[in-house]
Amino acid sequence: MTNQTIENKNQIARTNLTNLLKEDHKKIKSLFAEYEELQEKKGSNDKKAKIVQQICTELTLHTLAEETIVYSVASVVIDDEDLMDEADVEYAGAKELIAELQAMSPDESYYHAKVTVLKEYIEHHVREEKKRYFPN
Repeated sequence: MTNQTIENKNQIARTNLTNLLKEDHKKIKSLFAEYEELQEKKGSNDKKAKIVQQICTELTLHTLAEETIVYSVASVVIDDEDLMDEADVEYAGAKELIAELQAMSPDESYYHAKVTVLKEYIEHHVREEKKRYFPN
C-alpha cells in the first residue's frame, strides 16, 4: 500500500468520524429541545424521564467515542495542555450530572435544573469542538 493510499484512507476515516460526531451533536440537541418542549407544556414525567434517559445514553456513548478515539489522538497532535485539561473538566462535570440524573426522577428537586445545566455544558462543549477541532 502506498503512502498516498494510506493517507487517503486516514482522511476518509477522519471525515467519517467527524461526520458521526456532528450527527451525534444534532441528535443530542434535538433531544434537549424535545425535553424543553415537554417541560414548557407541562408534559408527563414519564416522557421527560424517557427523553432524559435517551440524552444520558447518547452522551455516554458520544463521550466514550470522543475520549477513546478523538482525544487520545488530539492529545498527541494538539500541543495545548490547557485545552485538553479543559475538555477533561467538561467531561467530568457532564458525567457527574448524567449519573445524578440517571438516579433521579423528574419530580425531584433540581431535576430540571440539572438537565438545563447539562444542556449548557454540552452546548459549550460543542461550540468549543467546532471552533478548535472541527473548524469547517
